[in-house]
Amino acid sequence: MRDKKRPSAVQLKERADLLTMNGITTRETYFEALPLLFSIRQAAASIKAFAKALEASAVTLSEGAAAYAKDHTTALDEPLHEAAKGKTVGTVVIGTNRYTLTLTDGPLKRESGDNMTEDFLKGLPKGWTKIRHELDVTSINQQGVDKDDLFKHGLIRTEKRAWTMKTAAEAADWSEGEVQS
Repeated sequence: MRDKKRPSAVQLKERADLLTMNGITTRETYFEALPLLFSIRQAAASIKAFAKALEASAVTLSEGAAAYAKDHTTALDEPLHEAAKGKTVGTVVIGTNRYTLTLTDGPLKRESGDNMTEDFLKGLPKGWTKIRHELDVTSINQQGVDKDDLFKHGLIRTEKRAWTMKTAAEAADWSEGEVQS
Protein backbone atom coordinates (compact mmCIF):
# COMPACT_ATOMS: atom_id res chain seq x y z
CA MET A 1 0.00 0.00 0.00
CA ARG A 2 1.32 3.44 -0.92
CA ASP A 3 2.27 5.90 1.82
CA LYS A 4 -0.57 8.45 1.92
CA LYS A 5 1.81 11.27 2.90
CA ARG A 6 3.95 10.83 -0.22
CA PRO A 7 2.46 12.21 -3.44
CA SER A 8 1.91 9.85 -6.35
CA ALA A 9 3.99 10.04 -9.52
CA VAL A 10 0.98 11.58 -11.26
CA GLN A 11 0.72 14.30 -8.61
CA LEU A 12 4.47 14.98 -8.88
CA LYS A 13 4.18 15.29 -12.66
CA GLU A 14 1.18 17.59 -12.42
CA ARG A 15 3.03 19.87 -9.96
CA ALA A 16 6.13 19.89 -12.17
CA ASP A 17 4.04 20.71 -15.24
CA LEU A 18 2.41 23.59 -13.38
CA LEU A 19 5.76 24.93 -12.21
CA THR A 20 7.18 24.61 -15.72
CA MET A 21 4.18 26.29 -17.32
CA ASN A 22 4.26 29.23 -14.89
CA GLY A 23 8.05 29.38 -14.82
CA ILE A 24 10.53 29.27 -11.98
CA THR A 25 10.70 32.98 -11.48
CA THR A 26 10.66 33.49 -7.74
CA ARG A 27 12.68 32.22 -4.80
CA GLU A 28 9.54 30.40 -3.60
CA THR A 29 9.10 28.48 -6.87
CA TYR A 30 12.87 27.86 -7.05
CA PHE A 31 12.80 26.36 -3.53
CA GLU A 32 9.81 24.23 -4.55
CA ALA A 33 11.40 23.07 -7.80
CA LEU A 34 14.59 21.59 -6.38
CA PRO A 35 13.04 19.13 -3.89
CA LEU A 36 10.38 18.29 -6.48
CA LEU A 37 13.10 17.51 -9.02
CA PHE A 38 14.61 14.87 -6.73
CA SER A 39 11.22 13.44 -5.74
CA ILE A 40 10.43 13.00 -9.44
CA ARG A 41 13.79 11.33 -10.11
CA GLN A 42 13.21 8.94 -7.22
CA ALA A 43 9.70 8.13 -8.47
CA ALA A 44 11.00 7.63 -12.02
CA ALA A 45 13.71 5.24 -10.80
CA SER A 46 11.11 3.21 -8.87
CA ILE A 47 8.76 3.09 -11.85
CA LYS A 48 11.61 2.14 -14.19
CA ALA A 49 12.69 -0.71 -11.91
CA PHE A 50 9.12 -1.98 -11.68
CA ALA A 51 8.64 -1.70 -15.46
CA LYS A 52 11.87 -3.68 -15.97
CA ALA A 53 10.59 -6.39 -13.60
CA LEU A 54 7.26 -6.50 -15.46
CA GLU A 55 9.03 -6.83 -18.82
CA ALA A 56 11.21 -9.65 -17.43
CA SER A 57 8.05 -11.47 -16.33
CA ALA A 58 6.51 -10.95 -19.78
CA VAL A 59 9.63 -12.35 -21.49
CA THR A 60 9.62 -15.40 -19.21
CA LEU A 61 5.92 -16.03 -19.84
CA SER A 62 6.41 -15.58 -23.59
CA GLU A 63 9.29 -18.06 -23.73
CA GLY A 64 7.42 -20.60 -21.61
CA ALA A 65 4.23 -20.33 -23.66
CA ALA A 66 6.18 -20.57 -26.94
CA ALA A 67 8.05 -23.66 -25.74
CA TYR A 68 4.74 -25.26 -24.71
CA ALA A 69 3.14 -24.45 -28.08
CA LYS A 70 6.10 -25.94 -29.95
CA ASP A 71 6.10 -29.12 -27.84
CA HIS A 72 2.33 -29.76 -27.84
CA THR A 73 0.66 -30.19 -31.22
CA THR A 74 -2.80 -29.47 -29.80
CA ALA A 75 -1.74 -26.18 -28.16
CA LEU A 76 -2.50 -24.18 -31.31
CA ASP A 77 -5.77 -24.05 -33.26
CA GLU A 78 -3.80 -23.32 -36.43
CA PRO A 79 -0.62 -25.41 -36.07
CA LEU A 80 2.84 -24.04 -36.73
CA HIS A 81 3.50 -23.77 -40.44
CA GLU A 82 5.93 -21.92 -42.70
CA ALA A 83 4.31 -18.62 -43.69
CA ALA A 84 7.37 -17.28 -45.53
CA LYS A 85 11.00 -18.23 -45.89
CA GLY A 86 12.42 -18.29 -42.38
CA LYS A 87 9.06 -17.46 -40.76
CA THR A 88 6.87 -20.04 -39.02
CA VAL A 89 3.50 -19.10 -37.49
CA GLY A 90 0.64 -20.68 -35.58
CA THR A 91 -2.43 -19.30 -33.80
CA VAL A 92 -4.74 -20.04 -30.93
CA VAL A 93 -8.02 -18.36 -29.97
CA ILE A 94 -8.68 -17.87 -26.27
CA GLY A 95 -11.94 -16.13 -25.48
CA THR A 96 -12.33 -13.32 -28.00
CA ASN A 97 -8.58 -12.89 -28.60
CA ARG A 98 -6.47 -14.54 -31.29
CA TYR A 99 -2.83 -15.08 -30.32
CA THR A 100 -0.22 -15.67 -33.01
CA LEU A 101 3.14 -17.29 -32.35
CA THR A 102 5.77 -16.24 -34.88
CA LEU A 103 9.12 -18.03 -35.01
CA THR A 104 12.02 -16.46 -36.91
CA ASP A 105 15.78 -16.51 -36.65
CA GLY A 106 16.93 -14.29 -33.79
CA PRO A 107 20.04 -12.14 -33.60
CA LEU A 108 23.47 -13.70 -34.11
CA LYS A 109 25.29 -14.61 -30.92
CA ARG A 110 28.54 -16.35 -30.17
CA GLU A 111 28.07 -20.09 -29.73
CA SER A 112 30.18 -19.93 -26.56
CA GLY A 113 28.01 -17.17 -25.08
CA ASP A 114 31.02 -14.82 -24.91
CA ASN A 115 30.89 -11.20 -26.10
CA MET A 116 31.61 -10.19 -29.69
CA THR A 117 35.17 -9.05 -29.01
CA GLU A 118 37.33 -7.33 -31.61
CA ASP A 119 39.64 -10.36 -31.73
CA PHE A 120 36.71 -12.67 -32.42
CA LEU A 121 35.31 -10.36 -35.11
CA LYS A 122 38.74 -10.15 -36.83
CA GLY A 123 38.65 -13.95 -37.27
CA LEU A 124 35.37 -13.96 -39.20
CA PRO A 125 35.29 -14.23 -43.01
CA LYS A 126 35.73 -11.07 -45.07
CA GLY A 127 32.43 -9.26 -45.59
CA TRP A 128 30.91 -10.44 -42.30
CA THR A 129 32.01 -7.34 -40.37
CA LYS A 130 32.04 -3.61 -40.99
CA ILE A 131 33.82 -0.56 -39.70
CA ARG A 132 31.62 1.72 -37.63
CA HIS A 133 32.43 5.42 -37.58
CA GLU A 134 31.66 7.28 -34.39
CA LEU A 135 32.73 10.55 -32.82
CA ASP A 136 35.86 10.16 -30.66
CA VAL A 137 34.99 12.62 -27.90
CA THR A 138 37.93 11.50 -25.76
CA SER A 139 40.39 12.38 -28.52
CA ILE A 140 38.73 15.74 -29.18
CA ASN A 141 38.90 16.57 -25.46
CA GLN A 142 42.55 15.51 -25.20
CA GLN A 143 43.46 17.66 -28.20
CA GLY A 144 41.90 20.71 -26.53
CA VAL A 145 39.90 21.65 -29.63
CA ASP A 146 38.28 25.07 -29.13
CA LYS A 147 34.65 25.92 -29.85
CA ASP A 148 35.51 27.88 -33.03
CA ASP A 149 37.25 24.88 -34.57
CA LEU A 150 34.39 22.61 -33.52
CA PHE A 151 31.91 25.03 -35.15
CA LYS A 152 33.91 25.00 -38.41
CA HIS A 153 33.21 21.27 -38.54
CA GLY A 154 29.52 21.55 -37.64
CA LEU A 155 29.87 20.72 -33.95
CA ILE A 156 29.03 22.68 -30.79
CA ARG A 157 29.39 22.03 -27.07
CA THR A 158 26.19 22.43 -25.14
CA GLU A 159 26.17 23.44 -21.50
CA LYS A 160 25.60 20.50 -19.22
CA ARG A 161 23.55 21.35 -16.14
CA ALA A 162 23.16 18.96 -13.22
CA TRP A 163 21.89 19.16 -9.68
CA THR A 164 22.98 16.92 -6.83
CA MET A 165 21.53 16.72 -3.36
CA LYS A 166 22.74 15.85 0.13
CA THR A 167 20.53 15.77 3.15
CA ALA A 168 21.64 17.70 6.20
CA ALA A 169 22.43 14.36 7.87
CA GLU A 170 24.63 13.32 4.92
CA ALA A 171 26.43 16.63 4.92
CA ALA A 172 27.32 16.89 8.60
CA ASP A 173 30.23 19.13 7.69
CA TRP A 174 27.98 21.96 6.47
CA SER A 175 28.53 25.17 8.29
CA GLU A 176 25.36 26.51 9.91
CA GLY A 177 25.23 29.42 7.45
CA GLU A 178 24.93 27.04 4.48
CA VAL A 179 21.91 25.08 5.70
CA GLN A 180 18.68 26.46 4.27
CA SER A 181 15.37 25.75 5.93
